[in-house]
Amino acid sequence: MPDHDARLAALDTPPAARALRAVLFRAPAESETDPYTAVLRSTLPDDAPITHVRVLDSTDLTDGITSLRVVLARDPVPPLLITSARAATVVARILAERPETAPIDVYPVGRATAAPLSANSRVRTHVPKSTGTTSSAADAVADLYLSRHQPGTVPVFVAGASALDVLPTRLETAGVAFERVVVYATGPRDASAIRREIDGLEGDWCGAFFAPSGVRAVHAAVDGRRPRLVVAIGKTTAKGVEEVGWGPCDGVAREPTPAGLAEAVLGAIARES
Repeated sequence: MPDHDARLAALDTPPAARALRAVLFRAPAESETDPYTAVLRSTLPDDAPITHVRVLDSTDLTDGITSLRVVLARDPVPPLLITSARAATVVARILAERPETAPIDVYPVGRATAAPLSANSRVRTHVPKSTGTTSSAADAVADLYLSRHQPGTVPVFVAGASALDVLPTRLETAGVAFERVVVYATGPRDASAIRREIDGLEGDWCGAFFAPSGVRAVHAAVDGRRPRLVVAIGKTTAKGVEEVGWGPCDGVAREPTPAGLAEAVLGAIARES
C-alpha cells in the first residue's frame, strides 16, 4: 500500500465530518467517475454530504491540438510534461487515434493527472513522489525530469492557456530548451450560476479547491464570503487562496491526488472540531 494510502487509513474520521459538507470546486469532469469524490466518499461517513460544483468552462484549441498531433507523430516522441488532467485527456484522445505511435515518456504531476493515459501500453508514466506542502507539484515534476534529462532532448510541455510558469521557469533556469503546446483554454463559469449552486447548499461547508482560477471564480461568486474551511490541492492553489484574502488554508494536500486531498480535508475538519 502506498504511503499516502497508509496515512489515509490511519486517520480517524472526526465526528464533525457528518455535519460539514465537502464541496469540490472543479473544472468540468473528464469522466462520470470522479476519483476525488470516490475517495472522499470511501473515507467520510456514509451520511456525510459531498457536492461537486463546476467553476470553470474549458474549450479545446484547434491549432494547439493540431500541433500536438505533429509532436506525437515523431519517432521518437519527445518526453511530455503534463500538469493537468485535461491536457492528459487530450493526449490520450490523440494516441487512441494513432495505434502506430512510438513509446512515449510522460511526466505528470500526479496519479490523477496520469489516469487518462493509464490504459495506453505505449505510455511510460513517471510520477514524482509526494511533494509535501513546501513545494509545488510542478516543481516536483521539474526535479524528476531534470534528474533524467538527456542532452539534446527537447521535452514538450502540454498545457492549458492559463497554466502557470513554474515548470517552464525551472526548465529555462536549468538551460533546458522545450516546446510549449497549448491545447485548451479555461475561463470562469458564469458567477451567477456558481452562486445559485452555493446558495442551495445547506449548513456549513468545507471548500476544496484545485486551481487558483477556481478560487478566484468562487470568491467572486460569493462576494468574498469565506467557506467555514478551505482546503487546497497544493502549494500553488494555497497561494491563490491567500491572494483573495481567505488564507491561510485550513489544509493543503501533501500531494495532488485523491488520497492527498482526502487526508487534507479530514485533517482540516479534525482540527476544527
